[in-house]
Amino acid sequence: MEKIQKRIILFLVMALLLAPATFATNWQQIITFPPRSSTGTEGYNTDPFNVPGSEWRIDWSYVSIAQTPGSISTTFSVLAYPKGETGTTVAEIYQSGSNQTSGTSYIHQGKGDYYLRINVANTQGYTVTVQYDADSVATQGIDLSLAAAIFLITVVIIVATTVILKRRKK
Repeated sequence: MEKIQKRIILFLVMALLLAPATFATNWQQIITFPPRSSTGTEGYNTDPFNVPGSEWRIDWSYVSIAQTPGSISTTFSVLAYPKGETGTTVAEIYQSGSNQTSGTSYIHQGKGDYYLRINVANTQGYTVTVQYDADSVATQGIDLSLAAAIFLITVVIIVATTVILKRRKK
């Protein structure tokens, strides 16, 4: 009996390893926010935008004003809020100086309407782009990865039951 249990566990582990991964790979642009001012210093709330999927991200970059001893530091921040909210953020990006001037912030908040609060000081320019994973948009019917997972689990149960029944007959 112990040998059968080991085989069933091994089969389950293999089935899980072969199950489709749910990593986001189909990023689609929603909107890009370039600088609104030529002075390199500004703070404003963007217009609301709609995120149609459950997974989204903010790609950001900025160009720091050359740092010299005694100069004022570059600061860059992006705060993401649900539309109509002012106190609860769903993402916060804070950077200063010229060490890390680009990155990506992933948000697992879900679909809905959001806006950004962008604050920059002493930049030569910046870009903030909001994207969503098109594969995370719910479609009519059952999701393909969910169907594959259900199929694999069903196969595992059938094989395990068959093995156990054959073993009992012996």
